Amino acid sequence: MMDDAALIENIIRYCDKIKDAADRFGNDEEDFLADPQFHDVCSFYITQIGESAGDISAEIIEKHPDIHWKGLIGMRNVIAHGYHGIDLARIWLTISEEIPVLKETW
Repeated sequence: MMDDAALIENIIRYCDKIKDAADRFGNDEEDFLADPQFHDVCSFYITQIGESAGDISAEIIEKHPDIHWKGLIGMRNVIAHGYHGIDLARIWLTISEEIPVLKETW
């Protein structure tokens, strides 16, 4: 298992990759909703963030109560398992609002 520093590095790297994807594919919801490749790329990156978040130690979680850890892990599960379909509007909200805040935390 990776240590917290490596897990946090992964989270940061995938936050950056999501920003890069938005810069490449488009920075608004209409662009996102219209492009299946944009969905797939960002969904994969969000899944990777959730994977790393699921392995973060209780100590780091306690130090950063402002991060919605359960939400990160939950979003990973929804994307990975496709529970009742994937809500693209919710993924866009994650990309546009939650990922930048997560990135700023570190």
